[in-house]
Amino acid sequence: MARRTLQTRFKAAATAIGRPDMHLHDLRHSTASLLAQAGVSLQVIGAILGHSSPQTTARYAHLVEDNKREAMAKLGASPATKSRHSKRKTAA
Repeated sequence: MARRTLQTRFKAAATAIGRPDMHLHDLRHSTASLLAQAGVSLQVIGAILGHSSPQTTARYAHLVEDNKREAMAKLGASPATKSRHSKRKTAA
């Protein structure tokens, strides 16, 4: 299929679902974002998307970091992970 035909069909489909502002390239970005959020390494994401430079893939690094923070927050919220060495509040 010719690139122009694909773009035209994609635009028609996006408009049909109420997203006329959506572009074909948005699918690549969504794929990279979903992979990063699933914990796939940036190196693997770059290889899947065919990025020639790690800097191109690095724009998704914040998603990986967000996932790490969320995971650690969940771990810290678990009663089983409370440290007996944690600081205790003392009465003033």
